[in-house]
Amino acid sequence: MRSDTRAEARALELRPRDGAHEELRRGESTLQALVVTDPIYDAVRWVLTELPTQFTRFGRTGRWKRLIEPIARVREVWLHHAGSTTGCGERFDAVTYGDDHQIQHVIDRVALGTKATVEDFLARAIALETKGAPGHLGGAILIAPRFEEDALAGYVEALRAASKRSMISGLDALGHKEGFVRLSSRSGFHVLLVEETDGERRPLVFE
Repeated sequence: MRSDTRAEARALELRPRDGAHEELRRGESTLQALVVTDPIYDAVRWVLTELPTQFTRFGRTGRWKRLIEPIARVREVWLHHAGSTTGCGERFDAVTYGDDHQIQHVIDRVALGTKATVEDFLARAIALETKGAPGHLGGAILIAPRFEEDALAGYVEALRAASKRSMISGLDALGHKEGFVRLSSRSGFHVLLVEETDGERRPLVFE
C-alpha cells in the first residue's frame, strides 16, 4: 500500500452530520466517540480509502467498475439504519450516498462468513435494489474474519444463478464484469466478500 494512501486513510474522519446531536440528545463528543469505537467505522474508512488502490494495483478496477468508481463520489455514510433511509425494510451496518443522495454501497460486517449469512446478505441487497433504489446500488460488501468453504461455493453459485436469470448476462461476461449480480437491463451491482484478520483486509476475487 502506498504511503500517501495510508496517510489519507489515517486522515479521513467520519463525523456525525450537523444537528445529529440534537436529534439523538447526545453531545457532539459523545456521538463522535460512539462512531469511532464502532467496528464498522474502520471498515468503512478502509473501503473509502484503500479498496480502490488495491483494485487499481491488480488491474481489476474495470471489472468492478460499478463498485469502485462511485467511491470517489461518496459524500455521506449512514451507520446501522433501514426502512425510511433505504426505502425498504432491510438493515445494513453502513450505507454510502453520493452527491444526489442516491445509495452507492451497502456494507455489513459479520462474525463468521457462513453460507446462511452470505445468502441473507445477498437477498437483502437484492431487495434494496429492486424495492428501494433500483439502478443506483453499485456494490454490496460483506466483511468477515473468515468465510467457510460452503459459503464461498454458495456465493459463486448465487452469482451464476443471477446471471442465468438475466437475458443480457452475456454482455457482462464480454465486459469482464466480476462478482456482478445482473437483475435487469438497467439494474445490477457487484457483491464483494472481504476477509478481515488482525486489522488487515483482503478482498476475495474469483476468476
